[in-house]
Amino acid sequence: MHIICLCTGIGFPNGMAAAKRLMLICRGLVEAGATCTVFHIGGTDFDGNEAVGSVDGVSYRYLPTTPRRPSSRLGRGIKFLMGIIRAIWLINRSARRQKVCVYACTGPHLHALKCIKPLKIIECNEWFPEEKKKHMRDKLYPFADAFVAISQPIHQNLCNQFKPHVSPF
Repeated sequence: MHIICLCTGIGFPNGMAAAKRLMLICRGLVEAGATCTVFHIGGTDFDGNEAVGSVDGVSYRYLPTTPRRPSSRLGRGIKFLMGIIRAIWLINRSARRQKVCVYACTGPHLHALKCIKPLKIIECNEWFPEEKKKHMRDKLYPFADAFVAISQPIHQNLCNQFKPHVSPF
């Protein structure tokens, strides 16, 4: 099984909490015998990341080309869109050769990933009740086949709102 992990803005592998959490998940998948690739879409503000690399058996690639995020809003939007297009192309190419499962990790603008057809699993590590942040959940979560919830309250909220298969923490 080839697991493709999608993330945005977290600075994989040298970012902060979300990057470390994704690295732990990926290392566990590799130890279980899966092949794991991380596609980081749209660049990041974290320094020290290469455009393509491998850490502890987990390969990663910044899409579309470089890890550095443009400073202008227009530049960031274009880079993000180009990264989504490249991710779709790479996922479809991989899916023709082997069984692929796509896992989406938390990151800014994650709701734009709903256009990726084989999106299977979404990590849910926070539950935002306020209107400003719940838009991501409302726009993206209905497209997932399953969730990984890190706490019982989040698990219960997912079960109540979406009723898909939700694995406990």
